Amino acid sequence: MVDLVDRAIVVGGLEHWGFGKKGYVALDDARLRRSLIPRLKALDPDLDLAKEGYFRMPPEGDVKDAFPGVGVRALEFPRWFVCHGCRRLLRAAEGLENVKGRYRHTCAKNKMASAVPVRFVAACKRGHLVDFPWVAFAHQDREGGTCDRAELYLEEKSLGDVARIFVRCSNCSHQTSMSKAAVLPYRCNGDRPWLGGRAANEPCTEQLKLLVRTASDAYFAQVVSALRLPDPDPDIVRLRVRDKDVWKTVQNVTSEGELAMLTKLVPHVSSALGSFTGGQVLAAIAAERDVGNAGRRTAAPERGVRPARERAARPPGPRAGAGRAVRGLQGAEPSYRPASGRAGPRGRARAARGTRAGELQPVRLGEREHAG
Repeated sequence: MVDLVDRAIVVGGLEHWGFGKKGYVALDDARLRRSLIPRLKALDPDLDLAKEGYFRMPPEGDVKDAFPGVGVRALEFPRWFVCHGCRRLLRAAEGLENVKGRYRHTCAKNKMASAVPVRFVAACKRGHLVDFPWVAFAHQDREGGTCDRAELYLEEKSLGDVARIFVRCSNCSHQTSMSKAAVLPYRCNGDRPWLGGRAANEPCTEQLKLLVRTASDAYFAQVVSALRLPDPDPDIVRLRVRDKDVWKTVQNVTSEGELAMLTKLVPHVSSALGSFTGGQVLAAIAAERDVGNAGRRTAAPERGVRPARERAARPPGPRAGAGRAVRGLQGAEPSYRPASGRAGPRGRARAARGTRAGELQPVRLGEREHAG
């Protein structure tokens, strides 16, 4: 809500942003979009952001245009006004005249006074913003409810004291103090004035709460920000140097003399780099060479480490003492040890019968035979 000199408005939603024939300027940011989507889904699983054009620069209107089609539109809210002269409380369409952009009320014959937006509105915890229910509130404790022809007045008998502000109906002479508005017995109707019209309302059953329109705690925006750095413009010289045929020719150039010779003898190098100075081209070649060297250093394997395929192809050898039998254990499961040339007499006999060195042979733990 924005308080103007003689009006109060609420800034329109994106549906009321006019971009004209030029269209909008997109400010898409993937990180900010990813951070916002979970919040939207928490409110409603069907809420989502478009894949493109979800963030836009606000349109810039022309103050000199009498009928602007480009800009951010604002809607009048609240819709109730109070007359400075007679304290009459009414809507703009019920008896106010628009004189040179300001609302005027005819208090009596040949007597007019300015009317300003009333400072009390109502809201609910779901964020809906509605006009204060003045007619129902003025007849809140009246037997029989609201009278047939309500004519309301907002009378302030003391400045700054809500208990001394009364809403009076001159037709039935019933009045209600604003101190009773601390707890309102009315339900929200889901009004969203920034979208415009009752068609934008949504179902809501939350309790209404009194809100002072000009109070500092009337509205707190939820701000989500992200640092967006524009991509630097590409270096045209480096783009020319990156060409496959050009780079194959000039990648080893280190002096302006070599570059001048290649430019003179090689047509595609001359057409690509002939319009630039030797210093510019050499700097671009050095920069591209540094990028390539950095990539090769990253991809090179660590020194002293064999490739995984080579390590897997070599079976691990026996550990020290792995073939040693353990004496004194009877009835244990058979263990295995490599049959090598250092085995006992029986082991050498088995090796002579065709057992290859390094094969595993069963040995009963506890037998006398063991590694020699």
